[in-house]
Amino acid sequence: MRGFSMGKRIEIHEFYPTIYPRLIWVAKLRNEKDINNIFAGRDGSEIYLGIEKGNEPKATTLKVWHKETGKYGVLVCIRSCINVEDVAHEAVHVASCIFDDCGMEMGFDGGKDEHFAYLVGFAADCINQVRINKFRE
Repeated sequence: MRGFSMGKRIEIHEFYPTIYPRLIWVAKLRNEKDINNIFAGRDGSEIYLGIEKGNEPKATTLKVWHKETGKYGVLVCIRSCINVEDVAHEAVHVASCIFDDCGMEMGFDGGKDEHFAYLVGFAADCINQVRINKFRE
């Protein structure tokens, strides 16, 4: 896990799910401009979150490209008010994005869901570490 920030505006933590060729970033942010300085859509396009004052989502998950490193991954943008249900919800989105990128399928038969369950658990732990501001070494 690696953390970095851009002043008081954005705090981003980077996680590497060891066997998957993607990174997971979890960010506490205030607006789209903050993330567009660091990330872009996979096609290089600007990220649009559609955040409306008074109607801000608790969290959102996006497939992104890190401008400085050129690495691909999944960005989870969270607000401080998220709860365990929100963490689980976004973790499923993270696992789905990574599975989609890797051309992997998920299903219950024959244990096909074991990798998906592992990745959801890993993603949930990453998001929760940022949520509670308590990190593993």
